[in-house]
Amino acid sequence: MEDGCVPSGEVEEGQFGYTLKVRPRYWLYLQQPNQTSALDCEFRLAASERDPDRPDCPWDETKSYWFWLPGALSMSDIEKEQAFFTMNEVMRYEAAHEEGAPPTPEKKPVATRERNTLLTIIAALCKDAGYDITKPAKTAGLIQSTAAKMGLAIGESTIEGHLKKIPDALETRMK
Repeated sequence: MEDGCVPSGEVEEGQFGYTLKVRPRYWLYLQQPNQTSALDCEFRLAASERDPDRPDCPWDETKSYWFWLPGALSMSDIEKEQAFFTMNEVMRYEAAHEEGAPPTPEKKPVATRERNTLLTIIAALCKDAGYDITKPAKTAGLIQSTAAKMGLAIGESTIEGHLKKIPDALETRMK
């Protein structure tokens, strides 16, 4: 939005006949998507609040501000932007920073029994996939490659370190 946004109630300044443009100094929530195809839409409006009240008339006073975007933003445009967050991310952030919200409980480390169970599950999945857990370095490379195809980034040495723990975990589960 380098060339600014136009407030929805002030499209033209009457005295000089030019468009008044502003650049908001806060986050904007994209509003009222217009579906352009089965899996795509575009946005022309944004507001200063997540769920704003839209005025019936542009000059009606509201607690939020509405803006016409400089141009329609398609979903592919939005995905290319660096400063874009999904609504789930926004809601998660708001919940974590809400006034009066109880502090987030600290996460407990994984207990030995749970860790061994997870390593046993990994061993079973490796066997089913044809990965040899007795060769952790080679198997780590295969798992990292599979993770990369899924869009996941995991260090090969991290995977190898966990694979090396599998024999001890299996020993505790053997009958």
